Amino acid sequence: MSAENAETLERAMEAGSMVQPFVESVKVRIDRSKLKEKVGQFDYVSLTGEMLDVELRIDYKGSKVDAGMRFAKEMNYPLMFVKRVRKELD
Repeated sequence: MSAENAETLERAMEAGSMVQPFVESVKVRIDRSKLKEKVGQFDYVSLTGEMLDVELRIDYKGSKVDAGMRFAKEMNYPLMFVKRVRKELD
């Protein structure tokens, strides 16, 4: 991956997530500061959880869940979390 194709990868990850059941919206951001300058013609960087910032909304039977994934430095782990849960009234 390079800075030149990071946006394409973000959109592809969003599109792939949108085919999952109950996913209403997805936003994927890749931290470009983690991408290094290419050293040679064939050099690239592999995508890691440390580079990702993901937000998504799930809608299941009228309940909406706002969730995400960010790298938790203190845990050295790409942590998934729930931000908010709402129940829509009929």
